[in-house]
Amino acid sequence: MRRMAILKNHRRQLGTGLIALVLIAASLTACTQEPSVNLFESLPEPAVRAVEPPRSILFIGNSFTYFNEGIDHHLREIYRSAHDGTVLTIERQTTPNQTLRGHYEDPATKEALRRRDWDIVVIQAASYEAAGADTMAEFHEYAARLAQLTRNTGAEPAFFMTWAFWSEPAMIEQIAQAYVEAGNANRALVVPAGLAWEQFRRERAAISLYSDNRHPSTAGTYLAACVFLASLFNESPVGIRYSAGLPRQEAAFLQKVAWDAVQRSNRRGEQGPLKPLAHRSRVPTLLMEPSAVVGEIATGK
Repeated sequence: MRRMAILKNHRRQLGTGLIALVLIAASLTACTQEPSVNLFESLPEPAVRAVEPPRSILFIGNSFTYFNEGIDHHLREIYRSAHDGTVLTIERQTTPNQTLRGHYEDPATKEALRRRDWDIVVIQAASYEAAGADTMAEFHEYAARLAQLTRNTGAEPAFFMTWAFWSEPAMIEQIAQAYVEAGNANRALVVPAGLAWEQFRRERAAISLYSDNRHPSTAGTYLAACVFLASLFNESPVGIRYSAGLPRQEAAFLQKVAWDAVQRSNRRGEQGPLKPLAHRSRVPTLLMEPSAVVGEIATGK
């Protein structure tokens, strides 16, 4: 009897081990699926490659925006480091798992849009919205609706291209295509954070951009913030002292990846005419008269 019990226990352990091996193999297979194309070369040319540097920015999104104190926080600190202490006015309206439609229908988002005269409103969807065949139509519909809602307040929209899930790197093909199409259809800037993540992934650097299968680590948030500096201000983040607490070499590498990705996304740095911002004529330039107050709205953080 004791021998039979031991054999049963061994079989149970063997079965558990085989299941674990199957799961690991499936995970590794998913993670080795590469995007089938060179994204930088295959995507449509961006209709808008630059805007006048904004003095006020509102982020609309979900946890991809607010993780690790928020991209807004790190962009503010990066800009402050690069501009002798100048503080950007940045707020965010974020809700966990929120979609573009959810934000469009949310009274809190509309209130945030009316809160002040924004120069740029950054619009971020859930990654699966831009990557799924059954969600693509809704993604484009509400990207357009939010872009128009933004312009109705006098601000300019910009789309925050997100990244693929860790287990599904090929998602970036659909995400990048959808965001560039949305940007071009709405004559809006696309901030190519997802392309920077893809470029980083191909570098095989020993730095993790993920805190789980979807959300960014501090390094991931910092990379995205560097991309925002490069995209919104047409400034290289390379050499900026602020590192978000990351080792200096890691921060320097992420800065370089961000700048390279934005330049490649804009076709080797060729910039079209600057798109004017609606409120520029009514306020002093940020670099001449910096704002001292920074607001933050973070629902459900």
